[in-house]
Amino acid sequence: QFQLYGAPEYVKTAFSFVPVPRDGAKYPKHKNKTCYGVDLSGVTVESVRTSNEMSLDYLLDAYKNYSDKEKFFLKNAFIDRLAGSDELRKQIIAGKGEKEIRASWKDDLEKFKKVRGKYLLYQ
Repeated sequence: QFQLYGAPEYVKTAFSFVPVPRDGAKYPKHKNKTCYGVDLSGVTVESVRTSNEMSLDYLLDAYKNYSDKEKFFLKNAFIDRLAGSDELRKQIIAGKGEKEIRASWKDDLEKFKKVRGKYLLYQ
């Protein structure tokens, strides 16, 4: 699971798949429909660990290549809860890139590092 992403509405790519029920995903949204997207099965856990930061590449790619932008984000704004505010969603809709989005976090990250410093047990 979570090794593929895409949808029938995704811009047609060389990679396609057909979601079928499996353990943990018994009712896939696009069951038995041809979906286009990205195969992440070649991404190793080690490469994610050593990158030392969360990548926004896949989220930005998915938004860019999803044909119906109005329906990309769920109406319940769940992405806002995951991100902690509506800022990330608004930045993506505005077409900002990863570097610009990441730069907008700088001040808050510095404040967080100062606050967390007093709770660290080891340097």
